Amino acid sequence: MAAVARLRAEWARGHRSVGAADALGWALFRAGRAKEALEYAKRATEEGLRSALFSYHRGEIERALELRGPARRHLAEALRINPSFSPLHAPRAEAALAALGEPPDELPEGWSRRTRRGRRAREAGAYGEDGSGGGGGRGEAAAGPGTRA
Repeated sequence: MAAVARLRAEWARGHRSVGAADALGWALFRAGRAKEALEYAKRATEEGLRSALFSYHRGEIERALELRGPARRHLAEALRINPSFSPLHAPRAEAALAALGEPPDELPEGWSRRTRRGRRAREAGAYGEDGSGGGGGRGEAAAGPGTRA
């Protein structure tokens, strides 16, 4: 596709703004290369600028890749940022979000909220050697210079 070639040339010349990343990601997606497009969509949405259009593009790319949770999150974010961000794409975002439906109540097999949360807390040092919750946890980490624990 000509758009991909032109945008890649701009990217190679050093034009690496969030707008260029979004445009290249969307062009790759439209050319049927969603997996490659996701890299650029992530750059466009993770660089600090909150754009409904960029979030919509990322959500549609994730939906094409069957990444339902992230797609749901980014499509909803697009509509939260600006429910009327585009007369063409806003209704599509609403329809895509409805098609994705609500997230399941159950976690995938082999997952548990307790196990996942517990592992993260242990890795962060929130529990002592005996798992009692003491030693090196949040209280100490939360107190910074000039604060009282």
